[in-house]
Amino acid sequence: MKYKFNIGMDSEIEKYRIATFESKEPETLRWIESFQDGDVFYDVGANIGLYSLFAASLYPNSIIYAIEPMITNFLKIVFNRDRNKFENINPIYGALGNHTGLEKLYIPKLTFLRQGVMPGASGSQIGKPENEIGSEYEVLTTHIVPCWRLIDLVYDFFLYRPQHIKIDVDGQEKEILEGCSFSDVKSMLIEWNKKNNPDLISKMEKEGFTINNEFNRLENHSKNRQNGEIENVIFTRENCG
Repeated sequence: MKYKFNIGMDSEIEKYRIATFESKEPETLRWIESFQDGDVFYDVGANIGLYSLFAASLYPNSIIYAIEPMITNFLKIVFNRDRNKFENINPIYGALGNHTGLEKLYIPKLTFLRQGVMPGASGSQIGKPENEIGSEYEVLTTHIVPCWRLIDLVYDFFLYRPQHIKIDVDGQEKEILEGCSFSDVKSMLIEWNKKNNPDLISKMEKEGFTINNEFNRLENHSKNRQNGEIENVIFTRENCG
């Protein structure tokens, strides 16, 4: 697949992310390809913005919000957005959760690069230095970031309501969902930690979503390589997918 965007690569992690873009999470790409031009996409935990860039390259009339709390990644989203002249990507610096206010962001030591924090790194958490499997990690540094309930972010700042949401935040999925409103949402991709959030599927079914769709049935779905407690699950409305 030839992608209609390019990025600046200043770290080995960024090189890895673009080299494995098609193979790492094929279900994410197929899901984004199912959107309609003009839909509103919230990329929560956007990292350096690869999936926002991919969506923008396909849908010039869509509105995309790329939300990221780690400053080096956020600045890279802005850089990559401007590099590709994708004016429909709206980078937002901060995190989502189950309350609105300020939170401390704990950046793991493994994100260290000689020049500073490595662009493209992941694993930073708000509230406490605990990774997605519940283990405490060694902290490189901390700083304060804004945190919103998604419903507050949308209504307080007059943003477009989400129709598609990707949540890939390495451990805060449950808290983010507590701050969501699902009234206009057509589909969601959630990186699901089965141990920390065992009731996710039943809760989403009560909101009118199903996992019975083509994206979760892909033969090359990333879960078939991971064999663990964490996997991407795509939820669609009962009458979609």
